Amino acid sequence: MINSKQELLNKFRKRGLSLYFHLPFCKSKCSYCDFYSLTGKSDLKEKYIQALINELELSGERFSNLYPEPSTIYFGGGTPSLFSPADFNLIIEKVKSYFSLKLGSEITIELNPADIVSKERLIEYREAGINRFSLGVQSLNDDELRLLGRRHDGNKAREVIRYLKEMEVNFSIDVISSLPGQDNSDYLASLKELLKYKPNHFSIYNLQLEEGTELFDSVNNGKLPEISEEVDAMNYKMTDEILKAVGYNHYEISSYALPGYQSAHNSSYWRFIPYLGLGPGAHSFIELNRVENLKDLDSYVRLSTKNSEPSREVIELDIQDLRSEFIFLGLRMDQGISKSEFSELFGAAIGSFYNDRINKLEDEGLIKNYDRVIKLTDQGKLFANKVFLTFID
Repeated sequence: MINSKQELLNKFRKRGLSLYFHLPFCKSKCSYCDFYSLTGKSDLKEKYIQALINELELSGERFSNLYPEPSTIYFGGGTPSLFSPADFNLIIEKVKSYFSLKLGSEITIELNPADIVSKERLIEYREAGINRFSLGVQSLNDDELRLLGRRHDGNKAREVIRYLKEMEVNFSIDVISSLPGQDNSDYLASLKELLKYKPNHFSIYNLQLEEGTELFDSVNNGKLPEISEEVDAMNYKMTDEILKAVGYNHYEISSYALPGYQSAHNSSYWRFIPYLGLGPGAHSFIELNRVENLKDLDSYVRLSTKNSEPSREVIELDIQDLRSEFIFLGLRMDQGISKSEFSELFGAAIGSFYNDRINKLEDEGLIKNYDRVIKLTDQGKLFANKVFLTFID
């Protein structure tokens, strides 16, 4: 059994590293979004890139000797597609300088279709070093897009998807299901049309109403109907049937991929691999701690002129916390939890800590306890949060 955090830390430092860059700039705020992002700050973009590079350099000095070279880079937001290809090329080259970078590393950018005025723009992103594109379509229904506060319409999304197909690049499409008042047929119409383009990957999220967002307030005040749990469950089951039938692997609760196209970056989160987040509001899992950079863009850009790190909130995880997180993150994936990996990390069999809980969940039909792995059942995927909470002490 693991007797010290240092012993566990030494093991985690061998698991790899992923990098996430947060770009919290938006032209307008989507009605469902609670991520840290701001509008009307475009004049700070140049200073922001320099601040990111400064934080990257300081992080490299601190961590590059402790962790293997990063294997994925992810540019999220906000709206990364508001930045130029030259900005991303600069950051990628600095990663190579401060950390080095594994050959063939997955490098992803999130795109808003509204920002892509031509295929040439996408080609420039590819030439800058981007090799995976995550397109925030959400829906092809214009009424639904207006409800979500998106800047593009269905035709614009179709146009950008055609560009990506013509370029023969690795791309993913984001879709949101179970909107207030949405009928199954509306959601499935978008999904089935998007499927005709055969993207390499789908990320399909049922809408989560987050406090402080416009949609939350509209539902809470009765201006919009509550989300139907029945419709939500039906959307989930139909999505699973439709995508599996044409060759997509349901490799994580919200993620489907053609063979060989799983998101390496997102998988690193669920596989409990350390990651480093840069930018205000970015999260990290590093040195066995959960870390969040404070959400203050103006303070952050001041880093562009001085050699200092951003303010952070650090949550130190004990071994019990780490065991729990390993389980509920791993259960998100179709491959489930490897019993041998758990034992190698924590020095004892998973049953020695959670046998009663495992038995109870298996009796309820929510998990399947195989010889080598523990996995969610189809029913367990519908009640995943209940399963996850069971393992939190």
